[in-house]
Amino acid sequence: DSSDGSMMEARAILDSGSSASFVSERLAQCLHLPRTNQNTRIMGVAGFVSNSARSIATFRVSSVHRPAKKFAVTAVVVSRVTSDLPLQPVPADQKWDHLSGLQLADPSFRQPGKIDLLLGVEIFAEVVLHGRRCGVPESPVAFETQFGWVLAGSTSSGSPAQVVATHHAMLLSVDDLLRRFWEVEKIAIKDCHTPEESAVVDHFKDHHTHLEDGRFSVPLPKKNQVKPLGESRSQAVRRFLTFERSLHLKGQFPEVRTVSDEYFTMGHATARDSSISKHFYNEVIIAKVKRQRGTLHTYITTAS
Repeated sequence: DSSDGSMMEARAILDSGSSASFVSERLAQCLHLPRTNQNTRIMGVAGFVSNSARSIATFRVSSVHRPAKKFAVTAVVVSRVTSDLPLQPVPADQKWDHLSGLQLADPSFRQPGKIDLLLGVEIFAEVVLHGRRCGVPESPVAFETQFGWVLAGSTSSGSPAQVVATHHAMLLSVDDLLRRFWEVEKIAIKDCHTPEESAVVDHFKDHHTHLEDGRFSVPLPKKNQVKPLGESRSQAVRRFLTFERSLHLKGQFPEVRTVSDEYFTMGHATARDSSISKHFYNEVIIAKVKRQRGTLHTYITTAS
């Protein structure tokens, strides 16, 4: 029944595998059930997802045998709950002795009929009782509930049905939808670093320090198993002397001298004894001085 007292007899199924309850649009309109707008995605067997649900409704259900006992239900409104059940008529000549004397919740269970309600696991857990009766193979099992005895299982009604009805469903929350979206959109990130690049990253992780002014300090990495650079000092000296003469002729040598002195004063360069090694870094400084619009630009080239 609804909040305004409207009542209607409807056929329902109990589904312990469904996380939600469902009511047909037909029954909701007949009872004038008040609704709350809510877009709901319903996922069923094999991952099938339906976007047809747009609202939920609240009402109460009771047994036709004990109408005073009512259970509150919040259900998703759908155009159709499921197909007519059972899928095919159960022959009347099939007699099951274990069902004799039981007050069935649906006495007309043998005939297919419209299903307007699916009561999910919350209602299932609330109405199921301890009674249970089993019969011979290929006969339904009877379960005692607050609505009366309900039947579940197979029947020996001839050839197997070509249509299978499944009713278990799960409502997808916003968190579930977002998680599924990111799972689909997520791009597998592969490590594209070369062995040398990975070694540089590891060197930074192992040797860097955080200075008080917020900067990072890390010693320069050294490459293992490098080929000898060869002798380049004589060529660098020749280039320097040639350029030095050119600067003297242009009167720009004092400016270059000032730049080179700043390198030593600020600790960016130190004097080395040429007899220590055949290979030198930052040994010879070749400076290019260029004036653009009155501004002095100094370019430093180093040779080893």
